[in-house]
Amino acid sequence: MFASIGRGSGWKKIFERFVSAKATNTAKSSEIIITIGAKTKKEIEKITDKLENAGGKVIDQPNRYDGYFGSTFADPYGHKWNLLLFEKGM
Repeated sequence: MFASIGRGSGWKKIFERFVSAKATNTAKSSEIIITIGAKTKKEIEKITDKLENAGGKVIDQPNRYDGYFGSTFADPYGHKWNLLLFEKGM
């Protein structure tokens, strides 16, 4: 919604008015993590590589965890995202 507004041009005040709350400093905190489901481990590895090559900050490289395979990254605004593939039976 605010992508066309850009940084430094009043986006924070508009956002705060829209959500009736103060905006968080995403470099220092997180209120939410956005999850994208993947179909294969290869898809997660490929997307994570593309994100890193485009300048995204990879927080956790693709790896197997307890019950899932995934990676975590931050966009240029500091919002946290992860890519997940849940194993069968989850």
